[in-house]
Amino acid sequence: MTDKTKLPDLWLPRWGSENPFFENSMLAREKVTFRDGSKLIVFEENEYSANYIKELEWDAEHNPHPDLKHNFFRMSIYSKLVACSVGDVPTDIQARSMPSSELKKWYDAAKKINPNWFVSMEKSLTELASKMTDEEKKRKPRKRQKSGNG
Repeated sequence: MTDKTKLPDLWLPRWGSENPFFENSMLAREKVTFRDGSKLIVFEENEYSANYIKELEWDAEHNPHPDLKHNFFRMSIYSKLVACSVGDVPTDIQARSMPSSELKKWYDAAKKINPNWFVSMEKSLTELASKMTDEEKKRKPRKRQKSGNG
C-alpha cells in the first residue's frame, strides 16, 4: 500500500541546491530570502524548466493528492515555483504552511522572471471573477411588492 500524501521524487527540486548550468548561464534570476534565513534563486524559464513544469502538472493531474485544495496548489502554483527555483526550495507541504507574505515573495519573484507562466492562470481567475459577478447581478433579489392587505 502506498502513501498517497508522499510525493514522488519528481516533485523534489530537479536542480538541487546549486547547479552550474543555471548559475553560469545568461538566464535572468531573482534571489528570494525567507524570514528563517533560507534562500533560493528563481531562474528564467528555458527548455529544461518548461519540460519539468509539464511533468509536474501531468503528475498532479494523474496522481492526485487526496486533498483537492492541496492538489490544486501543486498543479497550478507549486509546480511553477519549483520548476524554476534552486537553493533551499520548500516542499509543497512546507510551502502551503508558509505565511502568505513569505509564499508571496517566492510567487512574485517567479512571476516577475517568468510572466508567461502566470498569464493563463490570471486570465482564468479574472474570467471566473467576472462570471461570478455576472451571476450575482442576475440573482439580485427583487423587491417584494407590498400587498394591499394590512
